[in-house]
Amino acid sequence: RARGRPRLMPGRRHLLAALLLAGTACGTRAPAPATPRPVTRREPSPSPAPTPRDLADQRIADLVTEALEFDARADPPDSLYAPGASVVADGLARAGFPRLAGVQPGDRVQVAAVEVRLVGEVGFATVRYAWLSGMGGTTGEGQASLVAAPARDGGWRIVQLHSSTPRRAGP
Repeated sequence: RARGRPRLMPGRRHLLAALLLAGTACGTRAPAPATPRPVTRREPSPSPAPTPRDLADQRIADLVTEALEFDARADPPDSLYAPGASVVADGLARAGFPRLAGVQPGDRVQVAAVEVRLVGEVGFATVRYAWLSGMGGTTGEGQASLVAAPARDGGWRIVQLHSSTPRRAGP
């Protein structure tokens, strides 16, 4: 043996040979062509079905919108109100329509925000709304709170409605 060469331990000689063989085998082979795989799209999972409580919340919110639209169209909204319902607008009791403060027949109305809360089988809602006058283009806004109760037909009816508009500064 030559003196300048480092001496390998017997176990390491076999390891070095195995690594060299593996390296040459890997380096001489061409990789196999990739076979295209079909792309499968996963459909988004459907949202969970609404609960009865969610449906009630939505129905009460719709009730508020319908009440505003009925007033703007000058339609009698009796199908929305329970018999003997209490309606107050700007501090005055109202038996006929328009029932919501500020809204007049021919106005365009829009709900700005509705918040619904159920307590047992009674629904409470607060709403902010706006209107554009059909006569003269003036705009206004109002707020309302209502109490709704379930009806025999499965819907909801307004049993109490209070609405108001901001007071205008006087002269």
